[in-house]
Formats: sequence, structure tokens, C-alpha cells
Amino acid sequence: MKTATTPSKKRIAPEEALALWRTYKTTGDLEARNRLVMTYAPLVKYIVFKKVRELPARCEVEDFISCGLEALIASIDRYDPEKGATLEQFAWTRIHGAVLDELRRQDWAPRSLRRWERDIHKSREQFTSLHGRRPTREETEPLGTVGPLAEIDDIDDTFLVMNGDVLTALDYGHLMDVHRDSGNLLTIASHRRVVRTEYGVLHFSNQNGNMLNVSGFEEKPEIPYVVSMGVYVLEPAALDYIEPGVYLDLPDLVLRLLAEGRQVGSFLYDGYWLDIGRHEDYEKALIEFEQLRPMFLPEREPQTGNATQ
Repeated sequence: MKTATTPSKKRIAPEEALALWRTYKTTGDLEARNRLVMTYAPLVKYIVFKKVRELPARCEVEDFISCGLEALIASIDRYDPEKGATLEQFAWTRIHGAVLDELRRQDWAPRSLRRWERDIHKSREQFTSLHGRRPTREETEPLGTVGPLAEIDDIDDTFLVMNGDVLTALDYGHLMDVHRDSGNLLTIASHRRVVRTEYGVLHFSNQNGNMLNVSGFEEKPEIPYVVSMGVYVLEPAALDYIEPGVYLDLPDLVLRLLAEGRQVGSFLYDGYWLDIGRHEDYEKALIEFEQLRPMFLPEREPQTGNATQ
């Protein structure tokens, strides 16, 4: 396989490229344009061979080089020096974008799946670096949010499980104390949330075909909920309900415990909590952590809260 090589070191100076471009745009001289194309053609190959590892096996490198050359010619025609970029910078952006678009067009898989594949590959490499061996098939199978707990030996005391995308000022020590006092097998830290609908909601008393009898009307109602914070306290006995090597998410564990008559509780917390599930939430978390740093990392008295069954 060919490997990526850097563009030619004998690059044309930006001023010379601009002068050549002005000649082409002023006179329509194709020879001037062709000189620019030949000058920046190595840029096309460099970009394509940088992306070659992402190409599906059925794809031909020459197709992407052809696509890149078309983008180079188009960038020469559409270049506007008044916008501040050099011709090489503008061409690089257009070529790179065209190659990516062609890659996505020829690939049957969505970008989310390709991103997932890259994440798996990265995780395998990190595992190998840490343990000095490749992971086994069993170790690469997803086990859900609580399934992996069955793989941990010697858990013989109350323990905390939480999501990695949570920012909160919750006092974990107080949460565990309340959990132990309640006798719960599992306690879910919870928070009040209000869901606001943007529509007027109708209520009906009965229906006759497509005709509904209206019995009430609410303009943009607010519906209160108590939601999980993604923070949980468990007793070791809860592990008896998790099968080793079997996929299991925490909501399924909760339903399993309830079906067996085991006590599951909720610790209602009204302090600061942010679920960092979206990019905008992450940006908000970065700002608010700095603004509220003393709240997150203080020397403070334990908080109070209510545990319910």
C-alpha cells in the first residue's frame, strides 16, 4: 500500500501563486490555470493518502484522486483573495471536503457507525497497552451499565455506581449514610425536573368517530417528574441478581429487584445537578464548574436529604 507523503517542498510562493491566479482570471489563460493545477496536484495525493486507511476495500484510490483534482480546479475558479486565505489554504479546504464527501457517498455505513468502530479500535489499543495482550472476545462483548459489576471480585461492602457524564454538588458520603439507614438494597439519587410542552393540550370525555368531546384545555402545561441522577448506591447482595457475562442495564436491575420484592429507594436531592449528555451541556459544565468551583470542592458541612422507598 502506498503511504502518505508530504506535499512537495518546492512550493510556489503565495505571492507567485496569486500573480498566476490573477493572470488566469484576467486573461482566461488556461496555461496559467494548468500551472496552478500542476503546482497543487501533490496536495491532492497527500490528502487522499492521509485518508486511505478509512477507505472501504471496494473503493479505488484513483477515484478519490480524480475527485480531489476536480475540487482543486473548482477552487482555483472560485478563489477570492479578498477573504484573506491564500490559494493553497482555500484549495486544501475544498479538496479535503470533496474527498470526505466522496468517502461518505461510497460508504454504506453512517458516520455514527464509523465513529463507533474507531472508538472500539481505540479501546482495544488502550486495553493492549494496559494489560500487555489483546482483549478476548468475552472482554469485548458489551455488558450494559451494570452487567460488568458481576466481573468484579470481592465487593463486600456498600458501594457507589455512577454515570461518567454527571456534574453535581451531591454529598456522596451523606447519600451512602442515608442509604444504609434506610435498609435499601439499592438507592437511586433523584432530582426534580419539569417538562414543558410548547402546545396547548386538550382533554376529552368521550369519542364518537373522529369527533371528540372536549372536557378541558391546558395552555402549554408543565409536567413535573422525579428523574434519576445517574448516581446509585448498592449493597453487595444486589450482585446476586446480576449474571456474569450477561448484558444488563441498571433500569432492568431495578425492575428485577422490585419483582423479587427487594427494597429499592430514592434519595431526593434538590441541589446542583447537570446531566452532560449533549455537547452544549458539556460547554455549560465547563463554564459553571469554574464559576461554582467553591461549591464543588469546598470544606463544608454534610448536606441533608430525604430517602424514600
